[in-house]
Amino acid sequence: MNKRSNSETTTSPAEQAPLGDGRSCDTCRHSFSADESRRHHAEYFDPPYGYADGCRERCLACWLGVGPADVPDAWPAAKI
Repeated sequence: MNKRSNSETTTSPAEQAPLGDGRSCDTCRHSFSADESRRHHAEYFDPPYGYADGCRERCLACWLGVGPADVPDAWPAAKI
């Protein structure tokens, strides 16, 4: 029988993602909070979307390809 110790347990990318407020998206420059994104859209942090890999640099909309640079008509106040 092979048991894992507590120190050997694995966590999902969503659990490992760096979080925090006051980030600025590298793509659209809007401010965003990875904490807010996880609170309301946790399903995007794990595969197949993998937002845990991008939540330091980009807002969720830009990561998903629906941000102001991708769909400018949906973001009328955006100035990129």
